[in-house]
Amino acid sequence: MTTYEFISIFIGILPVLMSLGSVIVSLLAFFNEKIFKIGEVSMQKNTIKSNERNTNNIIKEHEAIISSEEFENLLHCNNQMEFLYNYSEKCWNLLHAENHIFEVEHFSDIMPALIMLYEKPMVYVKYPTYKVGIFDINNSRSWKKIEELLSEIKNRSIVYMTQMDYIFAKNASEKMEYPYINEVMCLELSLKDNISCKNRIVETLKNNGYKVSVYPAYSIRGCQIEFLEENKYFRVI
Repeated sequence: MTTYEFISIFIGILPVLMSLGSVIVSLLAFFNEKIFKIGEVSMQKNTIKSNERNTNNIIKEHEAIISSEEFENLLHCNNQMEFLYNYSEKCWNLLHAENHIFEVEHFSDIMPALIMLYEKPMVYVKYPTYKVGIFDINNSRSWKKIEELLSEIKNRSIVYMTQMDYIFAKNASEKMEYPYINEVMCLELSLKDNISCKNRIVETLKNNGYKVSVYPAYSIRGCQIEFLEENKYFRVI
């Protein structure tokens, strides 16, 4: 065979060789992808098994402390504030105990707390405190004036307005001409400090001619959480 004949034959089969090369490259890419996916699934399974092993010692079952709803109901009963504070502290400490996770669905049925989903998931424990209603019959002094009077008292809310249709005095109710009053809430961490905060607010306002009324209430103390096992459980982080 002459060189010219060889070159002619080679040029003739070149498209076939190029086509076979493309097929081979495609097959290699296909098997490569399959092998990668199999490896990825294997890694995921190993991760799941590892997580399962890590949660073998996790405590998931907890005795009820008090439900969130019952906590609020007891606020209006006499001599319950100390008991409620102890429930709040027990809940807070349990949330931060090592190796404890909590079921999302029934959490508020056994704890004085609630889960909220904003930018970051949070759990908020309810703590007993006090709010002070501030009565100014003629509505002649604004909330700004009250803020000035209370400026030295820390760990309280700002003065805010709340609706009140009736005022109760001398065992009788009287319809409010202006159905709103100013209120302020104590936001200390301990019940003892909230009592002190409440007493200072009451004393300051009474000394400046305001009528006040004290009500039991609750504040919330929050911490960030992460969800586990497809959002069935959570833990504090």
